[in-house]
Amino acid sequence: MKKTISLLSVLLISSILFGQIEIQDDYQPGVILNGTTLYTGVPSAHLQIINKSGVTSAYNWKRTVLNTSINQALFSDQICDNNGCFNCTYFGTPPPPSFPTWASGGSDMITVLNNDSTKFQPKLSVPNGGTGDALIRYYVLDALNGDYPIDSIDIQYNTYLNIENTTNNYSVYPNPAISVLNISISENNTSITIFDIVGKNVAEMELVNGNNTLNIENLKPGVYFYSIKRNGEIMETEKLIVR
Repeated sequence: MKKTISLLSVLLISSILFGQIEIQDDYQPGVILNGTTLYTGVPSAHLQIINKSGVTSAYNWKRTVLNTSINQALFSDQICDNNGCFNCTYFGTPPPPSFPTWASGGSDMITVLNNDSTKFQPKLSVPNGGTGDALIRYYVLDALNGDYPIDSIDIQYNTYLNIENTTNNYSVYPNPAISVLNISISENNTSITIFDIVGKNVAEMELVNGNNTLNIENLKPGVYFYSIKRNGEIMETEKLIVR
């Protein structure tokens, strides 16, 4: 009987906590990203955590690395809010066999008034020419109720953007774009894919050696990303603004 009551209590707390916040991207205000995967080719995501609980709340953060191809010796990440930035990476010697989960706590919690917000900016750094990608899950924790998870967001980083590659003989323009995107390339077996801020594929095209034109007039104004691929492998991912 006690176990049943305990289980019901946990379920009740969970149902109350979820839905207390909104996770939004600075580039797409009003689009709620709770429980989604955000794709980014830049080293950081610019998010807002908005308190929708009806009362003043306090939050801690937690992150866990779900998957990565980045050398752990080069991997470095942070979470920044309105109070400052936290280093999430374990720098012990030797490094552990896998990336340990990190969480803030205690006096690190941030207090947010009802309907107010805090900056939430996860950052990933891969210095010294490191390459690869990483899928990281970020949790918002209720600091006033035992750090129960309120909600989460996954962020897929593509760190190839940090590499200056002078062997890529192509250009993509204009950016910002309105109705068409021009791709000039001197490579064979290439393609371009455009995806929105939550990773949905919204346009793609096989490219030919020379000048190419991709019609994007059906895309709504906002922030997108495009990936140039050669033989199915990503050469580069960049941000695209559509007006």
